[in-house]
Amino acid sequence: EVSSPSQYVAGFIRISRKMLDDVQGMTTFLQSRLLELLLRQEDVQILTGDGNAPNLSGITDSGNFTAAVTVETTNALQLIDAISQLENLDREANGILVNPKDYWNMSKLTNLNQTSALVTSERGLLRVGGVPVYRSTAMTVDKYIVGDWVMGANFLTREAPRVEFAYEDATNFTSNKVTVRVEERVALPIYGDNYFIYGDFGDVS
Repeated sequence: EVSSPSQYVAGFIRISRKMLDDVQGMTTFLQSRLLELLLRQEDVQILTGDGNAPNLSGITDSGNFTAAVTVETTNALQLIDAISQLENLDREANGILVNPKDYWNMSKLTNLNQTSALVTSERGLLRVGGVPVYRSTAMTVDKYIVGDWVMGANFLTREAPRVEFAYEDATNFTSNKVTVRVEERVALPIYGDNYFIYGDFGDVS
């Protein structure tokens, strides 16, 4: 058994007290903006958290992945090798994660008919070797993860998101501002080092 400590993940914004007085407008603004900030922080922690409190131990943290092994130079063929590598570890490749820049570069291949059935687009979703490809700005450009996302990890919520207001944060008092913070307490157990293949396309030096 290995401990997977829960940590607080939070996002915050500073607004003027005058803006806060517009209750109707601020309710709509905060509901959308704060949720977006929290989800972005979740993405960063899930992928690149280093395990040092208050950070989670993310997928690319040492000991949570297997390094990709390939001699191929094209992105699609590197992903195929990573799929094969994962399946040889008795895991199921059910998702690939890349940066949007790498995603759309591969998407160009399907539009220009420069590839075989290896890279396909189905209902707007890119697939490599039949495995769906997803994109996230939290993923570093030129990096990729091929994973068994169903069995490899769980994102557990220990405390639901809550919103707090602070008037004494930084220079809030003198500038008449309010800090609005949303936070949750979560844990990310990763069940071994062989559920995720983490690699580098080699396009950026």
